Amino acid sequence: MCPIIHAMSLKYRNVLFANVDVDDSPELAEMRNIKALPTFQMFKKAQMVTLLSRLKRAICCCRSGFEDEKVFELCGADPEKLEGKIRELM
Repeated sequence: MCPIIHAMSLKYRNVLFANVDVDDSPELAEMRNIKALPTFQMFKKAQMVTLLSRLKRAICCCRSGFEDEKVFELCGADPEKLEGKIRELM
């Protein structure tokens, strides 16, 4: 899946793709209720933010326990379904 996700990140420049190793971040996996791999979770915000502010916000939110509302989750490696949902949410 990594090459497919990389290609999507190049194609959809206004979408932030983040890869989390659940072995290195078990707390985050538990907080996001990850039960199967791969799991893709999508979130949508109305305002534009910079990459630095996204990183700061992610760190702050993880520490505070605040969770954004998930708009879609896909468990499994179905790149066509994933890309279709990305296009739908844009």
